[in-house]
Amino acid sequence: MRIFSTILLKWEHKLINSTKAGDIEKVRLLLDIIYKENIVKRKLTQRVGNLLVGNLQSTLLKICADGSVPSEYSQKIKRLNINMPQPVVMDEIINAFIGICEVYSSKKANQKISLSKKIIDFVHENYNNPMLGVPMIAEEFNFSDSYFSQLFKECTGQKFSTYLEKYRIEKAKELIRENRYDLEKIATMVGYNSGNTFRRAFKRVEGISPSDYKQNLFCKKNMEQNIIESTSF
Repeated sequence: MRIFSTILLKWEHKLINSTKAGDIEKVRLLLDIIYKENIVKRKLTQRVGNLLVGNLQSTLLKICADGSVPSEYSQKIKRLNINMPQPVVMDEIINAFIGICEVYSSKKANQKISLSKKIIDFVHENYNNPMLGVPMIAEEFNFSDSYFSQLFKECTGQKFSTYLEKYRIEKAKELIRENRYDLEKIATMVGYNSGNTFRRAFKRVEGISPSDYKQNLFCKKNMEQNIIESTSF
């Protein structure tokens, strides 16, 4: 009984946290250690082995109790026969942990997709604000700066500063094509405090200055217009 209590105290907290984190590999590793160290290496008696398995069963039910896991899992766990041969019942235990892990992993992924959409929507609504940056968005969503930066890169594959710069330049190109504003005005309209900052950002993204982009754009349009006029009757 003392051995069993030590095992339970040592591993239960880790199992619960890893399962709820959806960390399948960590859960597999923990269960493999528990099985090899106790069922295989220590050759626990059937009675003590049953106690260990029974408490792994209880751990599963604790995880299911928070309402995040479909009731079918807890029902199946309750029906588990812990008096089966130890390797067989451990396979059932492992499969139950992995199944619940997948539930949490899927839920976590869906939450991340929903959150990333809200963040992107916020960026698109506020890109023209010169104050928009990691601190502003992190505060908006109650994250630390470092956590937000990590989350954004994980969701988009880009650093936030890179994403924002590219988005602002795309909006600037749209305004240049409209040909209604000068470049200094466009710079402020897309969130830059100065024309110099805007020009440097534009060149980083497009490889040319905004004035060259505008000149090339309208030269191309004039050429196309001339071709149309010269071929018309």
